[in-house]
Amino acid sequence: MQKKQWQTALKNLPLGQQHYFAQVGSTNDIAAKLLDADAPHLSLVLADEQVKGRGRNGRSWTTTGGAALAFSVILLPKDDPITAQTLGRVSGLGGIAVCLALQKHYSLPAAVKWPNDVLLNGKKVAGVLAEAHWRADRLQGVVLGIGINVLPASVPPARDLNFPATSVAAEYGATVSRPELLAHVLTEVINWYSLLNSDNLLKTWEANLAFRGEQVYLDARDGTHVEGRVLGLNPDGSLRLGTGPGETHTFRIGEIRLRASINLPVS
Repeated sequence: MQKKQWQTALKNLPLGQQHYFAQVGSTNDIAAKLLDADAPHLSLVLADEQVKGRGRNGRSWTTTGGAALAFSVILLPKDDPITAQTLGRVSGLGGIAVCLALQKHYSLPAAVKWPNDVLLNGKKVAGVLAEAHWRADRLQGVVLGIGINVLPASVPPARDLNFPATSVAAEYGATVSRPELLAHVLTEVINWYSLLNSDNLLKTWEANLAFRGEQVYLDARDGTHVEGRVLGLNPDGSLRLGTGPGETHTFRIGEIRLRASINLPVS
């Protein structure tokens, strides 16, 4: 797809710099370098194909050329407020943006799988990776990376997945324009970023939270897991899990993975 088609789709958005690539290792890595070079707020890095993208906990996120979206946006605290308390909400912001874009424009039942994935009908369709960058003790900015499986060719083989996956087009039942979807998602990012510190963002995240009220297990990095019921979110975006009568535990972004209890192995 030609660069002009992307520019046309995004022409009405108040973006900073716009960088388009046929193939990159990671859009987040390029955006981090641009951030170091003082790129302006809402600068965009977009790749048609991403070969060394990454998700949480070092997992890879490969983007098939011509079939998916892989992009990163630079968010600066000097233009919109990022505080220590709301820094953890940025992953939620990315998930909300994808979720609402799919609901509003494609009538798809998208939900945010805490902390940073988007599901369609119980299958992963998008992932979010927010990386904070610091200069000494000052927050320089956040790079918000988003990958979306748009067309069926973007979905990896089942043997390569640790969670069922799908594409927007497969669930929509028709082809989907990648530039149009990108514009819809970026519009939501821009709108909700101005509300990062608001109760409305947290309420919207909770309202679209996958597995809310359901029994789940959270698989910790050390190989252990905790089973309980998803209660909701704390103001910083951490998860509240009910683990027993009157018992509530908090799990912070970066510590766990979330699975439905039905996926627990039978002993």
